[in-house]
This record gives sequence, structure tokens and C-alpha cells, in this order.
Amino acid sequence: MQWDRTGVRSRCAAARRGCAAAPPLLPEDTVLITGGLDGGGLAIARRLAGAYDCNLVLTSRDAASADLRAREVGELERRGATVLALTADPGSEARMREVVEAAVDAFGAIRAVVHTVDERAVDDQGAVVRGFHAMRSALAGHTIRRVALCPADEFAAAVLGAYAVAHPSSGHEPWTVIDLADEPSRLEEGDLLDRILAADHLDHVVVASGPSGGHPAPSAVRRPAAKPGDGGQSARLPRPALATPFVEPAEGFERAVADALAAGLGLDGLGADDNFFELGGRSATAVQLAARLGDGFRLPLPATALVEHPTVRLLSARLAEMAGAEQPAP
Repeated sequence: MQWDRTGVRSRCAAARRGCAAAPPLLPEDTVLITGGLDGGGLAIARRLAGAYDCNLVLTSRDAASADLRAREVGELERRGATVLALTADPGSEARMREVVEAAVDAFGAIRAVVHTVDERAVDDQGAVVRGFHAMRSALAGHTIRRVALCPADEFAAAVLGAYAVAHPSSGHEPWTVIDLADEPSRLEEGDLLDRILAADHLDHVVVASGPSGGHPAPSAVRRPAAKPGDGGQSARLPRPALATPFVEPAEGFERAVADALAAGLGLDGLGADDNFFELGGRSATAVQLAARLGDGFRLPLPATALVEHPTVRLLSARLAEMAGAEQPAP
């Protein structure tokens, strides 16, 4: 993987080339943005309003926040957009269906949807998952460009990203996960968002200035993961210093899981209590590793298992529970 000049990284060179095309947004097109009056959702709305004069359907959790942000709606309209601001609990399937119906009634077909995480829910996995499934259910039967915007909060990003990757829109447009490892304002700069929206074959991109801050270098992220037991050690990095003390994984499930996660992260080892996401793991890698572990143990491990059980010990316990009894790893 390589970073291009904007900081957008994709899984393949063909995807990066595809980013260069202009997005097919016209002034009459409609974009629905959940959480569109705050954070990354508002940054996206500003960019689309200024660049395309399109219709924007923006939701906020309560009427009070919508009233307080009336100036944002006015600014978007001055930039050229036609704005429909609606109050909606992002976790309510019924209300999100009403939002989709209102958007269609007001403007016709929706061209794209950007689903964001409510900033008040970033520490609540259940709320993040409910919000995603409510939006997914509301879009059933619609062929719409679908984008899931993961916040800079690593936990919420992992949860939303994993569920978006694990639950593609069958028969319709797949989700593109934008992993926002930078300030939301980056989405207003230049043609960064335009390039992401144009590349409709992308499934996962990272928006960041580069391999700095708390995020590992590109070479240590989304490395092709080895299958349990492969044990390849080429180009591995040492385990970084963590607040969590290193605890040697036990033989059996813990050892096999630790080896698999270490390979996926490009590290030479993991402790039993090390958190996959604190070590730089991202949602797409978590889904891939869950699938490979499930295959290796011949168990129906959910794609979101590593998000829900992010340490070697927790995931191993879940595997042992699924297997019905503790047994030697395959």
C-alpha cells in the first residue's frame, strides 16, 4: 500500500486510479447525510453544497440541536444547496424510513447516502450497530451510493467499519467505508471527497495526512493476514510499548489466535490481553481475520467477532465457547 498525495489509501492500484474521475453529482441530485449538521457529516455537506449546488437531506438527533445549527443550514443554502433538515433518532428504523420517504417526496430519487456516527454514541457499540442497521433497513430496495463515515474515535470506527464491510447491500450498491483518521475538515479540502465518491468500486479508504499520530505506518496496516498456524515472520515489526502488560498466550486457542492477529498486524507477537485496535488494527482487517479464524477452526465465527472480542483472550474464549469445550488448536 502507498499513500497518495491527498492521504487517501485504497486496497489496490486500480482503485486509486479510479479516484481521479469526477463524481457524477448534478445540481438536481440528492444526498442524504445522517448527522449532517455536525462533525464529519457537516464537512461533507459543506463540500457538496459548494461544489455541486445539490439537494441535501440532513438529519440531527433532536430539534434543539437542529435549531441551534440553523446558521449551518443558512450557510449551506448560501453556498448553493437546497437543504431539508430533519430530526431523527439514528437508531430508529421506522424514523429512518420516514426520512428516506421524505427525501424522495421532496426531491425525487436519492443519489447517495452518507451515514455517520452520532458523536454521543461513539462509546456505545450497541448504538453504533443499531444506527447502521436502521439506515441499512431504511435503504432496502433503493439503489443508492452508500458511504459509511467512521469517526476518528477508533472504537466507533472499528464497529461501524466492520459492520459495513460484513453487511454489504445485497443486489445494490456496496458500502464504501471512509476511515476518518484525521480532522473532519479534511473532507472539505480540494477534491478529496469528490475522488472518494467518484470511485464507486472502493470498499475502504483511510483519510489521513500520513502515517503519523497514533496510527501505524501503512506497511503495518491491512497487511495480508496469514491463516491460523501459518506463522510467517517476514517483515514483522516488534510489538509496540503498550499500557497493557505483556502476558504470554496459553497454548491452544490463545496461541493460534495470537499468531493470526500478529500476522494480520505485521507484528512479531501479541500478548493475551493486547487489544487489536490499540495496536493499529482496522475494521477491514478485523473482518478478514475473523473469516480466516472461522475457517481455520471450522466454526461459524461472525465477521464482527474481533470487534466484539478485541483481545486474544476474549476472542479465544469465544472460540472455545463456540467449539463447546476447550480443545487443542488445529
